[in-house]
Amino acid sequence: MSFSLKIEKISKIFTIFTAGIAGVVFSGCLAKNAPKLSYYELGYDDSNSVNICDRRADTLVNLAYIKVQNGYENRDIIIKDGINIDKLQDAKYISSPKDMLQKALILYLNSNCHLKLSSDAKLQMGLNITEISIWPDYAFIEIVLEIKDDNRVLSNEIISIKESYKNKPIDALNLALNKALQKIHSSVLEYR
Repeated sequence: MSFSLKIEKISKIFTIFTAGIAGVVFSGCLAKNAPKLSYYELGYDDSNSVNICDRRADTLVNLAYIKVQNGYENRDIIIKDGINIDKLQDAKYISSPKDMLQKALILYLNSNCHLKLSSDAKLQMGLNITEISIWPDYAFIEIVLEIKDDNRVLSNEIISIKESYKNKPIDALNLALNKALQKIHSSVLEYR
């Protein structure tokens, strides 16, 4: 290999290395100008729970499924105004609505009496989030609750919660979720 070919190869390697370093440096500069994302989590706050339960009286229920309608399966916070649908800019949920509902339900049932999740229970519960959105004056959650015993459907119920807000729509959405959890709890307890 001649000396000029070696110089040419070294020159190409140096150019590629320099371009890589420049790309890393400039990408950091561009990221500083990007808008900052805020992350929100909906859930159940069990910090005030002081219930002492007789767990022998618990009804066992299996959480068979949690489904989410199209459009709500990602981490975008949906805003609705009439027929207009958009997503909240520079804000996202910390996890998917399905995951947040499952976590909140488990915390809620662990903090309240008479209903306990068990994978081998005969009583089956299914949840389907049909809407979780922010409107101009209120936050809205709609969940379809299905309760089965063996293969027989005992109940299909639509739980719709509207919670008005003045300043923080996410807080209203969180309050609506907690009210939906209370309704789910009381509805399932009717089949003990």
